[in-house]
Amino acid sequence: MAGELQLYVCGLVKSLVRTERNQQIMCEACLPHELLSHATVALETETHFLHRLMQYVFERLAAQSLTPRDLR
Repeated sequence: MAGELQLYVCGLVKSLVRTERNQQIMCEACLPHELLSHATVALETETHFLHRLMQYVFERLAAQSLTPRDLR
């Protein structure tokens, strides 16, 4: 159940970051930092069921704004 909810939310966020304006808003709200803080395992582990979705979202946001603070 929890995995299905995580998958749904990641899919929802993925659909939201398709537009450049949404990417800008999410970057202003520090979403890249939050992704790195809370989804580290999914981003690090290629076999994780959320890896592809999280990678897509992170790449879209990184194209807009990625600061050194986010990578710490």
